[in-house]
Amino acid sequence: MPFKHYPIHTNRDLYLWKIDETIEKLLVYQQNNFPQECKRYKNPQHIKQCLAKWLMINKLNISKLISKDSYGKSYLSDNRFISIAHSGAYVSILLSETDCGIDIENYRDKLIRIKNKFISPNDFIVADKQLHWMWTAKESIYKLYGKKSLSFKHDIQITHINFEENTGNAMLKNQYNIELFFKKMPENFIICMANYKN
Repeated sequence: MPFKHYPIHTNRDLYLWKIDETIEKLLVYQQNNFPQECKRYKNPQHIKQCLAKWLMINKLNISKLISKDSYGKSYLSDNRFISIAHSGAYVSILLSETDCGIDIENYRDKLIRIKNKFISPNDFIVADKQLHWMWTAKESIYKLYGKKSLSFKHDIQITHINFEENTGNAMLKNQYNIELFFKKMPENFIICMANYKN
């Protein structure tokens, strides 16, 4: 499907592609140009995610603007920020005038088994069926921070989630206040966008 555009704020835009195409169809869209990054994947789902990501990047006309800092975090040379996430059939790109992070996740039973590895007693309490909200929030903050070596359990504290307004707050390393914005998607997927709070 062609990607969809969701304006989030005046300075932030979410782009989303739900992949229902075959690899062959995505390559036709890509004019049979197989990006070098996509060649390293063996799993068909990962290949499709990679191809869809590059189709979106090309459609947004930002391929020549993307650079990476010394930690490997992507940014744009026109002073905008970019964050990319994918899960299952979804690929998302967040473009923003302020630093940002994005993640997308759906509910999996595995999150119950590993919750003690990423949830601390200081985190906002959620039901097990909402653990994917916590995971995607912490992952989006990890991407916002962008400096690796960050403990989901000890360095990121989710202080509140409003499930009706799809917003939340967090603390990073007990120093930075973080704003969270969620978007509910079909098939129990959740997108979380994180930014530093002014």
